[in-house]
Amino acid sequence: VIAQAPTAADTVPADLECPISHKLFEDPVLLVGDGHTYSRELVEQWLRTSNKSPLTNAVLYAKTLVPNYTVRKLVDDYRAQMAE
Repeated sequence: VIAQAPTAADTVPADLECPISHKLFEDPVLLVGDGHTYSRELVEQWLRTSNKSPLTNAVLYAKTLVPNYTVRKLVDDYRAQMAE
């Protein structure tokens, strides 16, 4: 049996996965109320119907979203590495 090389989907580092979708971050943002990073579209959808953290389920004191440039850079670097 010949082992196949892992695909990008198999090797996405956990730190680069959105905790909502468990997929590579898309437009990562920090949710100020819980300090965690999510994909913008998914967390905005979550916050339309909930005042709790998608990760901890704790009540949020703030729903402010700020771009997470560090995670965005890591995701961009990861995508570039997978494209090689």
